Amino acid sequence: MDDKRIKHFLKTLTELESQFGNPALFDAVREGFLAIFGDSGSSYDVPIVCEGIDLDIDKKTVAYNPNHTRYVDTREADMMPVASRVTFRVLNTDRKTTYPVISIFGRNSDDGGTGKDGNPLIFALKGERNWKFRSDSDRDAILNQALNVAKNLFARHHIDTVVFSPSTNPLNKQISEIVAKACPDAVMLPETAIRKKKTSEVLGSLDYDWIRYILGHYDPVVRRYGRDDPRWESYVDEQEDNIHQWMRQMGEIFTYHNLPMPYRKAIPQSAELGDICEDDVLINDKDIAIIDDTLTTGKTLSDISELILGTYVPKSITFITLFSAKDGLELNTEVPTANWRQNLH
Repeated sequence: MDDKRIKHFLKTLTELESQFGNPALFDAVREGFLAIFGDSGSSYDVPIVCEGIDLDIDKKTVAYNPNHTRYVDTREADMMPVASRVTFRVLNTDRKTTYPVISIFGRNSDDGGTGKDGNPLIFALKGERNWKFRSDSDRDAILNQALNVAKNLFARHHIDTVVFSPSTNPLNKQISEIVAKACPDAVMLPETAIRKKKTSEVLGSLDYDWIRYILGHYDPVVRRYGRDDPRWESYVDEQEDNIHQWMRQMGEIFTYHNLPMPYRKAIPQSAELGDICEDDVLINDKDIAIIDDTLTTGKTLSDISELILGTYVPKSITFITLFSAKDGLELNTEVPTANWRQNLH
C-alpha cells in the first residue's frame, strides 16, 4: 500500500476517533495497521488540527485527546495561547481600565453536561466535585501541554515579575511550577505575597446599595413586583440573607466560588497584601503578570490589580490564566458610573 493511502486511512481513523471516542481502541487499530502495511522507514504523522478532552460523565473521568476541541482547546495545533481582554470600571468611580488576558487553554461553552460554569478538567486538576483523570498519563499529558504553550507565551511576552492569585487548591501549585519552568528569568513572588481576606471581614464590607441595584434592575421577581410593592423590601431582605448564608458556607477564608456572579461586585476588595517584597524595585516600573487558574468574571484579578496599583507603580499588568473565559470571549465587567446610587429609589 502506498504512503498516500496509508496516510489517508490514518487520517480517517483520527476523524472516527474524534467522533466516537475510545482512543485505546483506535490506537490499537493504528498499531496493527502499521505493523502490516507500514514502512518502518517512512513517516506517517497525521496532521492534527484540533484537540481537547474526553469525558466519561458516569465515571466522572477526564482523558486527554489531541483530536478534537470539545470542552477545552488544549492548543496542540499551534501552541499559541488565547489572547483576550478584560475591562473594569472601579465601583463608585468613573475610572475604567482594560487589561490584556493571555490564557494557556481555551475554555469552550460545552461544560460536558455538568451544568456548571466550570469545566470538568478544572475540577479534575483541583480534585473537586469527584472528577478525576482517567490515568496519571492523561494528567501528565495535559500538564505537559500547558508547559509547552506557556513556553510559547513567555517567549512572546516579556515579564519581569510574577504575582500569583491567592488560592488553597492544589492547582495553584501546579500552575506555579509550570510558570517557573516556562519563564525562568522572571522573579516569582511568594504565593503568600497576596492573601485572601477572612470571610467575616469581607462580609462586613458588603455594599448593600449594589445588591439593591442588581435586584432592582435584573431580578425578574423584583421587576414583577415593582419597587412600590410592599413585598419589595421583604424580598430584598431575603436575598441579602441568602448572600450571608452563601458567604458563611465558605469557611474562614473568603472565596468568590459560592457567590452568584452579579453580587461579586458588591465586594469592594477580597484580597490584601501579604508577604509581598517590601523592596518595590521588583514591581515599580516592571512588567507584571498576575496568574490565576481560570477567568470567570475577572473579579479576583481586578481585586489584585487594584491592590497592587494602590501601593506600587508597575510598568504594565498582564493577566495570565490557565483557562480562558468561555469561548475566549472578552469580558467587560464595568459597573455603573459614579452616580448609579441616585437611581436606587
